[in-house]
Amino acid sequence: MGETLVKTCGITQPDDAVFCHDLGVDLLGLVFAPGPRRVTIAQARSIRAAVPGARLVGVCVDEPLDALVELARECGLDVLQLHGHEDLAYCHAAARGAGLPVIKAVRPGNGASGELEAYRGLHGLLFDLDKGVSREREALEELWSCAAEARERGHRVFLAGALDPANVAGAVRRVRPHCVDVARGVERAPGVKDRDLVVRFLEEVRRA
Repeated sequence: MGETLVKTCGITQPDDAVFCHDLGVDLLGLVFAPGPRRVTIAQARSIRAAVPGARLVGVCVDEPLDALVELARECGLDVLQLHGHEDLAYCHAAARGAGLPVIKAVRPGNGASGELEAYRGLHGLLFDLDKGVSREREALEELWSCAAEARERGHRVFLAGALDPANVAGAVRRVRPHCVDVARGVERAPGVKDRDLVVRFLEEVRRA
């Protein structure tokens, strides 16, 4: 297995983008869906200008296809990450229209029902917890188990869901994901990164 990649999501400020990129973070996530980390097109463009060499991931939820393709073009995105009810046909149409790889977010339980196979052929599957789901160890164990099963079945796995410097090493050892994805676990406020936590998170991933 190759080295696990790191994605910091919920980037809202150019200086945080520069810090993470210079530190060696592989992917920077920009959220375009409603929430405290949502960025405008103008913000996204300023982040892109600050880190022209970074790989930017646009996180979207149930966007009209034409709007999604235009968003990707205007903001200079490198990857699309879809968190809504997008089916395989939509995902492939988005990939073709934007000319970008697509990651589809799934939840624990999808693997058991066989629904993961509906997204076979995409760039990857991101395993996350639903909003409001307990972050207790039990919920994380279920998430990690489903993600590990998907990896064993040949999917490229991106792992999110309450990761932080305290638990990411265990998650990497258990799941062996292609990439770990963190937002709140390295923040001092929504959309504002705690740089010490970012450094510690990367150190833990590399140590694992």
